[in-house]
Amino acid sequence: MTITEFEMLKSISIDSIDRDTIQNINSIDIDTSLSIEERYKNLLKQTRNPYFFRCNGTIVKVEFTDNNLSLQEALTDTLIRKKSR
Repeated sequence: MTITEFEMLKSISIDSIDRDTIQNINSIDIDTSLSIEERYKNLLKQTRNPYFFRCNGTIVKVEFTDNNLSLQEALTDTLIRKKSR
């Protein structure tokens, strides 16, 4: 897969994604005995778009930033900002 193809998959909005193409996270199998590169190739085979998955019927889009915050820090920051409104 090319960088352009990854960028195209990444640019899809959560509102326009076809729900039927999203893999349930419980059905994704990660073989930890494989190299990182092979794991990623395997993930791409199992999913049509590595930026989306379903969890209990909810569509989740994975995004990354360059701010080096952990998920917990980002969620805490979001909740604090929401509470202060």
